[in-house]
Amino acid sequence: MRLGDYLLHHGFITREELDEALQTQLQQGGHLGTCLMELGHLGEEGLGEALAAISACPYISIQQLRNVRSSVIERLPARVAETYHAVPVAIEDQALRVAMIDPNNLPAQDAISFATGLDTRPGVAPEARIMQALERFYEIPRRHRYVHLCRRLDSERIQRTLRPGLGSRIVVDAAAGAGVDDAPSTGALTASAVAAGALDLGGPPPAAPQAVRPSLRLVTRDDLEDHLSEPLCRAGTVQEVADVVLDEAARGMAHTILFMVKGGQATIGRSRGLALNEERAGGLSFSIAAEPVFSLFLGEGFFRGPLPEDPRYRGFFATLALPIPTELVVLPVHVDDRLVALFYGDHGRSTGIQGDTSHYRMLVSKLALGLHLVAIKAKIRGF
Repeated sequence: MRLGDYLLHHGFITREELDEALQTQLQQGGHLGTCLMELGHLGEEGLGEALAAISACPYISIQQLRNVRSSVIERLPARVAETYHAVPVAIEDQALRVAMIDPNNLPAQDAISFATGLDTRPGVAPEARIMQALERFYEIPRRHRYVHLCRRLDSERIQRTLRPGLGSRIVVDAAAGAGVDDAPSTGALTASAVAAGALDLGGPPPAAPQAVRPSLRLVTRDDLEDHLSEPLCRAGTVQEVADVVLDEAARGMAHTILFMVKGGQATIGRSRGLALNEERAGGLSFSIAAEPVFSLFLGEGFFRGPLPEDPRYRGFFATLALPIPTELVVLPVHVDDRLVALFYGDHGRSTGIQGDTSHYRMLVSKLALGLHLVAIKAKIRGF
């Protein structure tokens, strides 16, 4: 069961609250639970209960994440921790208990076991707390949204201690942003204004954190994907970044498209395998809010699978002159908590897409970093 369905079924949230959170997730990215907590629709304890029930893994609380021995942290290399958003918590009978955002990610469990020489026992924790712990133990900068949310959650925890009985649903305090955070962030390099100009993201840029520390390291899944890092670092335009990623994705897909997002509309920026000519493809535009195919990843943050039977989805393929695929992938691309692009891929009517889902999610992560880097280069040239 998906997180949103579970929360709705068990009365944690209303349909209106879920819809609002899904739209926030579409525009800003991140885990659905993060968006629900940011909006004040769900408390940390309620989210933890739901995550544990859905994943069938133990919930790792903030108290556990704050009391990890240095000898445990040292067992998991920073690169692996950052790549898989995993934080080691304890060593239990020659096994490593690890807090994860996605504890059912089997390739991630295998990679952690290989890196540590220990069996992996996954647990689950909210995305914001994982990011907080990664910064605290590995000095991996987190974005401002996670800093603000964790401070508010800590402030609310203090309030509940002083005033017990508030329950798992929260009351947002306007002053909660000044709450307690055990490891104040120095912030990642956001380049909000840069991205707004170079990528034409539209709308006013979000406020940047007061302190800025650059974090432009491209994190790869394994050595097999390292060959993408240098071309992405050299790329000087959005088109060059897109070409690197689409060429790699085309190894396992018959059709790949990068839709660029502006003003709520998605237009084709780059593609591979389309039968449409370049002029026709460039003139197409899809509404982000109205196109059903773009809603497939809502809730989970990505989609891979067969197209639902609902006929509403078929218009997308008719417009693009594509056959209805056996399997497709749809992934959002966020830069600075802004939806800037959408990645689409399929393998036509063949047996399905080649390669693990984690590979394509990593490609999209690299794509976002590449676009971010292009924006920064454009800003440097402008001075």
